[in-house]
Amino acid sequence: MKTHKSLSFQLLLLTILFFGCDNSEKAEIKYQHRIGYINPETSRYSIDFKLCNEEYIVGYYSSYAPQVYKNDKIAFRNFIRDNYQNKDYKDTGFLNLRFHINCEGQIGNVEVNELDQDLELTNLNKELVQQLINLSINKNNWNSFEYEGKQFDTYMYLIFKLENGNVHEILP
Repeated sequence: MKTHKSLSFQLLLLTILFFGCDNSEKAEIKYQHRIGYINPETSRYSIDFKLCNEEYIVGYYSSYAPQVYKNDKIAFRNFIRDNYQNKDYKDTGFLNLRFHINCEGQIGNVEVNELDQDLELTNLNKELVQQLINLSINKNNWNSFEYEGKQFDTYMYLIFKLENGNVHEILP
């Protein structure tokens, strides 16, 4: 009885492996780009912006990026708080910014996603969005990343949580 169950299982496994594998040369490549890839043709502020090494970009997905933030994230948050002006905006949702800082400290390839409270794409107030982009990509907020005497391109990701036009939180 055990042998019969074992043989059935082996045949099932072989069938799955045989028919489940696509060895054709025409197999679709699902993910053509690396994490941190931003298409310069569809992003903002990409004109004349060049990465130093497109093959290797250091990514920061957490708020702990002391080498990249000038000073630290608290200083960045204070800069936004002190300079952002709610001009009677009523927007609630999320503004996601992804961008690169190249090895020379230049900022470009800014990708913008505007989301409502349910994380559905929406259109936030254009002035509000532009103001937060301009404040965020201010060169005085960022350093180029250096490690062991070498400069690297950097990928940054910021999420502004908005409530009634006010910046409630900056994530991550």
